Amino acid sequence: MGLAVHVGGFSEDTSTKVGCYIANHETNRPVSFGYNGLPSGVLDKPSRHERPQKYFYFEHAERNAIYNSDTKLDNMSIFVTHTPCTDCVRAIIQNRISYLYVLHANGFESKWAKERYPLEQLEAIIFMLREAKISIYEINLTGALV
Repeated sequence: MGLAVHVGGFSEDTSTKVGCYIANHETNRPVSFGYNGLPSGVLDKPSRHERPQKYFYFEHAERNAIYNSDTKLDNMSIFVTHTPCTDCVRAIIQNRISYLYVLHANGFESKWAKERYPLEQLEAIIFMLREAKISIYEINLTGALV
């Protein structure tokens, strides 16, 4: 998970730095990385960092990692520093990623997730992951399951 936190440090977002990497589940070898940020070629202007404007411009770390991959992601693991939104969960499912690891400090029951997502959205996130049979884990920075 430390690698996801490190990758999140590359984000130009001034308020929330989200990092993600996708790894081969068998070998744990990373195959792709992503962080939240502006799409390639889109100018970084201060007004684009303000809420709600930033939600129109910034791409999420999970989708950036998926977009950046040059390999099929079937049965891979995805490591993210924050609970993914419904859009990212759908992307994870559609790309047949099988394992989701979330940093416990920003996990499903965290203050961050509860402030960010309405209860109905959190429920939809969990329902979709379970229905798609994605294994969900919350881990700490040392990689220990919580």
